[in-house]
Amino acid sequence: MEQKSSVIVVGAGIIGCSVAFQLARMGGRNVVVLERDRPARSGLDLWGLRERVDVVQGDVCDPALTRRVLAEYEVTTVFHLAAQV
Repeated sequence: MEQKSSVIVVGAGIIGCSVAFQLARMGGRNVVVLERDRPARSGLDLWGLRERVDVVQGDVCDPALTRRVLAEYEVTTVFHLAAQV
């Protein structure tokens, strides 16, 4: 069985959640979201994404975490949307 390629969305704000939602809806790829903190009203929860994507807690400024996630999920595409408004 062929493994799906992975795409990572860095940032779980309004824009990041919107992109992750569309990618999950389209299918064909494993969607990973890098979420720095988990606020009480997370966009991932409001959009119903937490059950549909892989969520990794951490800071994109942590190079070891970033390398690990890119390798572990075999990421082929990155949407860097952290701090975008």
